[in-house]
Amino acid sequence: MKQFNTTAVCIPSKHYMVDLSERVKEIKKLVDAGKYFAINRARQYGKTTTLSAIRKALEKTYDVARISFEKISSAGFATEESFVKALQAEKRKICRKWQIFLSFSAVYCLSCTAFPIRSTVCT
Repeated sequence: MKQFNTTAVCIPSKHYMVDLSERVKEIKKLVDAGKYFAINRARQYGKTTTLSAIRKALEKTYDVARISFEKISSAGFATEESFVKALQAEKRKICRKWQIFLSFSAVYCLSCTAFPIRSTVCT
């Protein structure tokens, strides 16, 4: 029996939710065209669920890596230089975790939590 979910990612087979298929198709078109976009809504509007659906759709075509800025301290956002250093540290963690190399010149950002990768060349 389906339930309303207000605590985490919604799972279509378990939770009542809005059909995201058209939204995901539109976002995939943006990614395929190399466009940037942001998902910016208040709490409980389905940002995480939307990103999860996008990740599933993109995994068919792209290698998808997940990155979170939540662990970057506020000092990491103080200047452009400190942000770039913090972001590079996150990139190294992903490289070690996946044992692949990522090229930021080939990364298209999906909000602040996930991005598809078109290259496996480390810079």
